[in-house]
Amino acid sequence: MAVIPPIDRLPVEMLNEIFVWMSRPDDTPRYLSVCTSGSCGSPTQWISVTLVCKHWRSVALGATELWRSVDAIDTIGGVELVFARSGNKSVDIGLHSETVILEALPLLAAHAGRVRSLSVCWGHTESLPDVDFAMSTRVLAEISRMEFPMLENLRHDATAMDIPVMDGALGVDAYMWEGMSPTRLPALQELYLVRSHVPWNSALYRQLRVLHLEEIARGSITSPGAIDLDGFMAFLGGCQMLEKLILLYALYLDISPDPDPVDDEIDPIRTVDLPNLRKVFIKESSVWARPTEAYQVLGHIYLSSQVDITILLSYKDDENTAPSHPLLAIVPPSAAKLPILHTATFLTITTVPGRFATYTAKPPTKEPGRLRVTFQNGENEHDSEEHWTYDFDEGLIDICTIFAEARIRNLFIVGQDLKAHSLTTALDLLKSLTVLRVKCRDLLPWQTLLQVLSSLAPGGGVVLPTLRVLEVWPPEWYEDLLQDIEACLNWRSQHGHELRHVFVNAHGRPSGDEDAEMQHTYQIGYLRVLVTQSVVFEDLEKPWWEPSD
Repeated sequence: MAVIPPIDRLPVEMLNEIFVWMSRPDDTPRYLSVCTSGSCGSPTQWISVTLVCKHWRSVALGATELWRSVDAIDTIGGVELVFARSGNKSVDIGLHSETVILEALPLLAAHAGRVRSLSVCWGHTESLPDVDFAMSTRVLAEISRMEFPMLENLRHDATAMDIPVMDGALGVDAYMWEGMSPTRLPALQELYLVRSHVPWNSALYRQLRVLHLEEIARGSITSPGAIDLDGFMAFLGGCQMLEKLILLYALYLDISPDPDPVDDEIDPIRTVDLPNLRKVFIKESSVWARPTEAYQVLGHIYLSSQVDITILLSYKDDENTAPSHPLLAIVPPSAAKLPILHTATFLTITTVPGRFATYTAKPPTKEPGRLRVTFQNGENEHDSEEHWTYDFDEGLIDICTIFAEARIRNLFIVGQDLKAHSLTTALDLLKSLTVLRVKCRDLLPWQTLLQVLSSLAPGGGVVLPTLRVLEVWPPEWYEDLLQDIEACLNWRSQHGHELRHVFVNAHGRPSGDEDAEMQHTYQIGYLRVLVTQSVVFEDLEKPWWEPSD
């Protein structure tokens, strides 16, 4: 009598559930990828279960939950399968080429009532031509006239469109979704627009929880899609349901200097309150030699302390685009509008000269909210090896100035370019600091750090009198490393400001020499005399900046 393996004795319902979990290992949809050009990768992993045996294939083909998402590149076969095999369940449809979008229109019209998520991206592969402008606008008009009662997420990316030039400006406004309205999209909550536009006065925005705007009126601030700052703030004021706001390359904003508030003849820019807002992401590129558009928006929104804010500013290595304004201009100074300037207790500052710099501020550990600002040379932190023309040494002072009124207790610095004067001035602004963690990649910043911690502040007294915990990552082990730390701790002890805990993490300490080990143990023991509680030394297997295996 044949023995039936346990896996084959599983109930169909349980096997079905296993397949569904296999398709979503990280709790995110795994789109069925349908691509025949050979440039789009292979189908998602769960498809392989249909090739194991007839039983598994039958179960998978009948599992409607597996057939609710498709990402179609150059054939609508996957779209047809999803509508045919998903039963009456809602579906997520991604259309990513001109050919697929055109062929899928009848299917969309027939099944519009079941579409939960729709992504229309005019991308193309090497085998596909550029997108025809006139045809694509007709397609958008046709989709706009459809009714999607269950649609929650709509994405439209017109980056690959062949956009004509009109009177010296790009005619992006032809990609307006003018027919859209809450009556056709009553369930819409998330809207992502890249180089396309829904008119600013549309009632559709009022129901949104997520709004992503990117390059809407690229190349022309005089086109109908452009809007001035006051008009944009009025627009945002109508988005009271908004929880997440993403502004990328906000070339649609016509920014003039803020009116003088004491000038009675000029109305000041309005400030709006978005009580449900929890995340803000702003990105600008190659334009912040002057105050840029998108981050000025922050100065006119009342943001709760629970908002997670990310600002990313990049520029090319060009004297015309290099930063010329202090970092203080990036963040609105008003704690009434940006409470994290007062509530932050954790601050991280990361610098790699010539490439990028980041600072992150967070309130106490269990509370939500964060402010993260990144400045980088190039579109990502690995783009350029050229020297950054901006003096981040002064930027360090600016960052600490921004949070001077906050009770920053924990500061984490990852830096290569620390100078004694700026570091002393910056640390002197953080009056409540108790924990300092510093990673140095070069010997000079490391020696600068020890020099500053064993010196007097500009106003008298020691630098960081409230400091209790010091954790350091020197660039590498060297013979006098512990002696240098000892000198620093001894100086602070003599001035009545002993530390409680010291943690040293170093790579490259020689091993195997019994005398050297005894000397190392003796030095650690003496360091413990200079602190009130503990000293911990950890030998690192590799330099701290190298990724872990």
